[in-house]
Amino acid sequence: MANVSIIGSERSGRTSLATKLGKKGTESDITLYNFVKGNDIYSFVDAIGYPSSIKSLINAINLSDIALVCIPATGLNSQVGECIVALDLLGNKRGLFIITMADKSNPMALSELTEKIKAITKGTNLEKWESVPVSTTTFEGLETLKEKIFALAEEVKKTNAALNELPPRIMVDHFFNVTGIGTVVLGTVIQGTIKMHDQFTLFPVKRPAE
Repeated sequence: MANVSIIGSERSGRTSLATKLGKKGTESDITLYNFVKGNDIYSFVDAIGYPSSIKSLINAINLSDIALVCIPATGLNSQVGECIVALDLLGNKRGLFIITMADKSNPMALSELTEKIKAITKGTNLEKWESVPVSTTTFEGLETLKEKIFALAEEVKKTNAALNELPPRIMVDHFFNVTGIGTVVLGTVIQGTIKMHDQFTLFPVKRPAE
């Protein structure tokens, strides 16, 4: 299993990309798109509330093992810069830069944009991330992108195998009330293994939960 955030500037085509990568699921200030490949489940997290809400961006990044930073072929802007800074500060080490709407550009312009991305990410956690030109209109680069995501997910799987031995921690992103049951939460297990009726502590309020 791997969680993949899809972030980037407004009108960068990130939601169009998400719809090509998975089936739409839960929606709030982030939208989940799910895809199953064999025994592996991929959840793509679209930060639809960003840039209006920085919370949407941070939630998407915190939930993800892999980040896709969508940059339109027209070039970089301040919102892309915010995404890069956030990823670096939060320590995300796996991801790809997606040059969207590649069908509206040309090879020379795409190459120049790739070099600019390398220049602004030098010295950050993102400096070795690849850039992948993609078009959701012509489907150019989509299969290449999927293969790169699957390869990164294999790295995540190896890392998570070691985390399974640690005490469980869950990142909660949604909650709702169910009559006769109580409050139900949805989230991501970021380490350890959970079982029915396990006892947890809810932070930052330090309340017990099951």
